[in-house]
Amino acid sequence: MKKIWAVINLILISVLFSACTQTSVENSLAISSMHTFIGGTVYAPKSVFNKADKKLKEMYDFYNKLTDNYRGYEDVQGIYYINQLVETTKTDQTVEIKKELYDLLSLGVELYEFTDGYFDMSIGKIIDVWKNLIDESDYTGQEIPKEDIDYAISLVDTIDIVEDPVILSEVDNKYYVTLKYGAKLDLGALAKGYVTQLAADYLKDLGISNYLISGGGSSMLYGEGNPKTEDGSYRTGLINPQDVIDNLDIIGYRPKNYGIYTSKNYNFTTSGTYNQFIVSENVMYHHIVSPKTKRPVNHYLTLSIVGTDAGFNDGLSTALFSMPPEVLEQFLETNGYEVYTYLFNNTYKSYNQSENFRPL
Repeated sequence: MKKIWAVINLILISVLFSACTQTSVENSLAISSMHTFIGGTVYAPKSVFNKADKKLKEMYDFYNKLTDNYRGYEDVQGIYYINQLVETTKTDQTVEIKKELYDLLSLGVELYEFTDGYFDMSIGKIIDVWKNLIDESDYTGQEIPKEDIDYAISLVDTIDIVEDPVILSEVDNKYYVTLKYGAKLDLGALAKGYVTQLAADYLKDLGISNYLISGGGSSMLYGEGNPKTEDGSYRTGLINPQDVIDNLDIIGYRPKNYGIYTSKNYNFTTSGTYNQFIVSENVMYHHIVSPKTKRPVNHYLTLSIVGTDAGFNDGLSTALFSMPPEVLEQFLETNGYEVYTYLFNNTYKSYNQSENFRPL
């Protein structure tokens, strides 16, 4: 009997020792969802990463079905369902929604108020006009006739921007959204960053602090402990958008950076036009539409913001991109966000620049 217990004890000690000494390894994150690619690196024991990987894929799939603007899903009362219901009935509609969608829409309402309407998730009809025009082009940067632009402008000028288009309410632990007729929800400038932040929060809940998550390349989230740097920091290259535009015809071209940002535990979000645009009479038309003018505006080629919340920054960067320079400067002077803009004269301008930024 003593020998049996000794063997059992040895097995238990071996299992405990093995669990305690699991070493972190480099794992690749690869998720295709939300009409983009989510990639990155997670340093964790293989068994822990496998659990996280499964959960993150489920998370992105769940939010993709809630926020997809192009198709509906069975038993999902998400953005597509709400938009279609309002459009087919031609009346305001109140729909019971999941708390997860309620929280996401609440952030959209918060950003609308915080940016004085420069972020507006209800102008989907206007966004559709410009997206459709760009999608009809054969390639990025294509020159199109002025008549096509004039037609798009004539369409958006007939679309009214609805006042107070989204109303959220909670009754007896049930969540509702009211969407007014004439508005169309589009969470393309918010959902991806929001879910990427949730993904990073989940990794941290598992005790994983060393990671890099790229939400489609525009929303970057970093942890700490990077083994490829002496102090464990992560670096972000700020792409020179003009260099991209000048070399669009070179397949696989690797663009130059105009700066490097180095830090730990941060989010770096960029809104830009250099990968989705058309040209007419030397004017760029792209997918970032100003709620104030109903048109794409060309104050900056890219605008990048540094912070710790990828969801908030996803929407905020879109709003800031549409602000004229004088409005942007006043906003950033008041609120103190660290922002980098790349301008059409092939120079950059920084606001509240920190020592983490190094120009190239």
